[in-house]
Amino acid sequence: MARPEDLGRGRSISRRQALAGGGVAALAGAAPSPAAAEAATQPCAPPSTRIAVRADLVVGSLPKFWRCTGFTPAELLLFPEMRQTLSFLGAIPNRGIEFVRVHFLLDLIEATRLAGRIAYEWALLDQALDSLLERGLRPFFELMGNPSGVFDDFEDLDQLRAWRDLIAELTSRCAARYGRAEVREWWFETWNEPDLPFWRWGERGFLNYVDACRAGLDRVDPSLRFGGPGTAVTLSPAFRAFLDHCDSGTNLLTGEAGVRLDFISVHEKASREHEADLTPDPLSVIERERRAVDHIRARHPRLAGLPFINNECDPEVGWLVPHTYRALPYYAALMAKMIDQRRRLMIEGAGVDCPLMSNDNGFIGRFPHRSHLAYFGGRRIARAQAEHRTDLTAVRAGRAANLPFELVKKPALVVTEMLALLGIGRCAVEAALDPDQDGLGVLATRAGAAERIAILLYNSRDHIRASGERRVSLSFAGLPGGAYSIAIVRLDDANGCAFNLWDAWQAPDPPSAEQLDLMRRAAEATLAIEERSATAAGLSLELTVLLPSVTLVLAEKASGAAPNPPTGLRAEPQRGLTARETMLLTWRPGAHAGAQFFEVLFARGAGGPFERVSPAPLISAAFLHAREPGSGRYFVEARSLGGATAHSAPIEA
Repeated sequence: MARPEDLGRGRSISRRQALAGGGVAALAGAAPSPAAAEAATQPCAPPSTRIAVRADLVVGSLPKFWRCTGFTPAELLLFPEMRQTLSFLGAIPNRGIEFVRVHFLLDLIEATRLAGRIAYEWALLDQALDSLLERGLRPFFELMGNPSGVFDDFEDLDQLRAWRDLIAELTSRCAARYGRAEVREWWFETWNEPDLPFWRWGERGFLNYVDACRAGLDRVDPSLRFGGPGTAVTLSPAFRAFLDHCDSGTNLLTGEAGVRLDFISVHEKASREHEADLTPDPLSVIERERRAVDHIRARHPRLAGLPFINNECDPEVGWLVPHTYRALPYYAALMAKMIDQRRRLMIEGAGVDCPLMSNDNGFIGRFPHRSHLAYFGGRRIARAQAEHRTDLTAVRAGRAANLPFELVKKPALVVTEMLALLGIGRCAVEAALDPDQDGLGVLATRAGAAERIAILLYNSRDHIRASGERRVSLSFAGLPGGAYSIAIVRLDDANGCAFNLWDAWQAPDPPSAEQLDLMRRAAEATLAIEERSATAAGLSLELTVLLPSVTLVLAEKASGAAPNPPTGLRAEPQRGLTARETMLLTWRPGAHAGAQFFEVLFARGAGGPFERVSPAPLISAAFLHAREPGSGRYFVEARSLGGATAHSAPIEA
């Protein structure tokens, strides 16, 4: 394919506490001279920022700690909208999303008191967990919810024993259903945000609940991971009491000193909830996390080495208050920046073990909500916060209604796909970058040997309305000599953003079939591939990156090796909003040492010719095809960066 063209010019705290705001400087001065005014009108190319990557020098690892998302409430797992969402998340390569953290899971259990004991009906929870596991996802399992409301006093010893037995029965069932080795990969966490009205039974009741959770897990398998408290307020009394109890308290049920923890979790976000577009302050997240870490190190050194997780690390509190920036590349670039800040300032700078962080983007929401995909349809989107009460009768009625809907990718999902293609070895970089101030940052990695490089450039300023562009001279040193395939994947205002079309059309709801096609085409990041040769001096590229944007550069030595064929191709009918038939296609990528992209081909009837129906090369192993009514055949083509292909077996659908 042709060399990628440079893009044209773009358009020139605690979670519940207000963040301090900055002032705006107004500059006034004398009118410019005619000569100065004339000079100001002359085009002037900005100087290039030089970034040199040492492909032969790995300076550390880059664990994929961002591989988690979340939402509420758990009943959504039973609805087709969420199952389609999960199919897209599970299709991200290299388990780019692995864990899903969901509120109120235990509300899906029905409880009945029988002769002094409690009997449980597990069918709905089983179906909900199946919807995750069947798509290659795992629960970050909050032990949150109250089966049929039978628990009302966590200071009552009989109820605590019953809760312990519930947790033991839950984990025993999961181990039998999914395998003990699988369940050992999960994370079990306390009730969400016990320092807010999510928890209604007092501080002593919460600590007793923690004792019962640990005892129930240990009864089945002491190696299961358990932690918390997932608090919302920095160093809140609930956070401090939890640490004190787990460090030096006494487990009410076992009599043991302390409660064994496997991780500590908090929630810190970059802006308070507000109807205005408040600019997120991502550095404030790191600052407040460091305060929590410093408290643990000073007051609880025995716990200081535990993994530390921010599993609601979002740009803003509140997922449902609409903000247009969530539909734009600004949000994706901010996600990449917050990931890099955690790597630089927490993991490397402060020596904190951060195995996971989570953006709560898993909701079903429209363009301005915090979600991976934009939803069109008639289902009521509930706030589902602390006042939420699961109504299983209403859940069953909602499932039976089977409302039609459509989903369209947003940049929050596209950037997650791009991040999934990074390698696990972090390369040395020589560059004068200050991403926390001027926005341009880099994650430079290699996958295995030095001839496979993946570099993510993000351009993200802490101002929602900031715009512009940067010239970047990107060079690779230490590459083995020879021919290389270079791929450039772009996500910016002109690439990978469906919202701009919807905005130009004056927000049609529902969109027409043709509009959905155009939005889904626009939603995919653009890919361009060229062939280059690496010399003794290395290899270099000249790029223009817009503000905001995310750019992924892949470089692989040409080998001619094709991926193994995709397997497990499935086509699942979806009930869409138009007269077209909508098929959700998913497959399993075949093994391949390098990056691979996918095309979906369709043939009408039994003997028609196959034609490509995917609008662009796909990063993930999922595609939604809206077609005219009538059956046909599908197959998926996997393509390496060098152009070698492999095909799945065809299926009829």
